[in-house]
Amino acid sequence: MIGWILQHPWKLALGGGALAAATAFVASRFPEYPKLWRIPIVTAVVTLLLVALSLAIETEEERIARIIHDAADAIEGGNYDALASYIHPRKEGLRRIMRYQLRRYRIHSVSVKSNLRVKIERDSRPQRAIATFNVVVEGSDPDAMGGTRNVPRYVVLYFEKVGDDWKAVDLQHFEPTASMRTEEYRREHGIPSLE
Repeated sequence: MIGWILQHPWKLALGGGALAAATAFVASRFPEYPKLWRIPIVTAVVTLLLVALSLAIETEEERIARIIHDAADAIEGGNYDALASYIHPRKEGLRRIMRYQLRRYRIHSVSVKSNLRVKIERDSRPQRAIATFNVVVEGSDPDAMGGTRNVPRYVVLYFEKVGDDWKAVDLQHFEPTASMRTEEYRREHGIPSLE
């Protein structure tokens, strides 16, 4: 419950605002009971406090989402060192692949889509997380004929917690419509799901 509150301040604001408005409406219908106005006032104050708390605290899921967006910025800027800082120190193979990709392609933009979802396996030691999202990378291959092209992909990114930091340990990518496929199709084709 507290995780939901911290991750969705706009839902909290809408719900609290609606509740405050509804209780204010009821209070206005009973002018002979002026103490009823305490309910919408307290509701509004509690809602504001919870929204402020939600905006002030970054959840683990939000940290991972921020890391993904920061890594996308590093890829877009061709900054291998920044990108490597998000990869687990033991995953030299993943670092090598990223280094090769950044050298081979000219990346113009990386757009992480809004279907980004993060699931943390809180009982695992070390803690692990899986993030799924669609991404569109605009770039060009200097060795190939042709200009810039967009490459959409559905990405499954695996993280492991190292100290206080989340580090990428593995990456899978699939055709972009994989995020919209049925659970049965995903199982048959080895596409992880967060459901």
